[in-house]
Amino acid sequence: MESTKRDEDRISTVREALVRERCDAVVCAQPRHVLMLSGYWPLLGTSWVVACRDGRVLLVVPQDELELASAGWADAIYTFETVSLDRIDSVFRAVREPLAKALEVSRARTLGYEHDGALSPATYVSQFAYGAAGPALIGDAAPRAQKVAADAWLEQLRVRKTRPELAKMREVCALARRAYEEGSRALRPGATEREIAAELEAAFESAMPDDARGRAFFYCMSGPNAAESHRAFQRSRARRLEAGDAVIVHCNSVVGGFWTDLTRTFLLGANGENARRIEAIAAARAAAIARVAPNVPA
Repeated sequence: MESTKRDEDRISTVREALVRERCDAVVCAQPRHVLMLSGYWPLLGTSWVVACRDGRVLLVVPQDELELASAGWADAIYTFETVSLDRIDSVFRAVREPLAKALEVSRARTLGYEHDGALSPATYVSQFAYGAAGPALIGDAAPRAQKVAADAWLEQLRVRKTRPELAKMREVCALARRAYEEGSRALRPGATEREIAAELEAAFESAMPDDARGRAFFYCMSGPNAAESHRAFQRSRARRLEAGDAVIVHCNSVVGGFWTDLTRTFLLGANGENARRIEAIAAARAAAIARVAPNVPA
């Protein structure tokens, strides 16, 4: 798998935050933080990262994920196994020793850690979360270190993207755009919403580079179903598209841990009044985007 180039911008911002917060290191298990701090997007959610004030990055990952984790920029990777031919162990017991080793190597006397819960997009069919047991595990692994909740400043680090992170976000957006352009050709009266969603997902999969880790979730909602698309969840149904329908297609796609949240509206021969309204909204959107620049108030 292709290696991720070391993100010196991100490492620099993390070091500055650790100095400002008077922490020697920060230890995290949430996949979004493991990705941000190490360049590795965890598969199952059981991995840990330790980012040190001196710039070193240490990873603790399942043995099965070692090859994938090596594509990040960690300086050292410690592994653990929960399952072998003669033993099944809990994640908590299996990870304790390598996590303790990584924290010992960090020489941290003051540790930032994740205290609050978080909404995390799934990286696999199932997603592990340490939850309230995470801080207890850190306490066992580094009993002498002072622990400081780091959620507030980790959030600030996430908000400001580095140039490599922005490039990856643009990459997955470009793939989603290609999927919309290719897959939307299937939009026609008589096709079901589920068929349209499947066409777009297939278009995204075919556009992805061979060595990329990712996938796309497309949802198609047409006619009266489109009016429900504001709800907390999206879903494609068996309804067949009809001439004159407004069709909303929503996309959540991911490559390498960087996600899109995109929605596009299509008209199947809609009447002139609907078309004019859509054009007005599109023009307003374009005008707003044209004004986006540093130091411009929202």
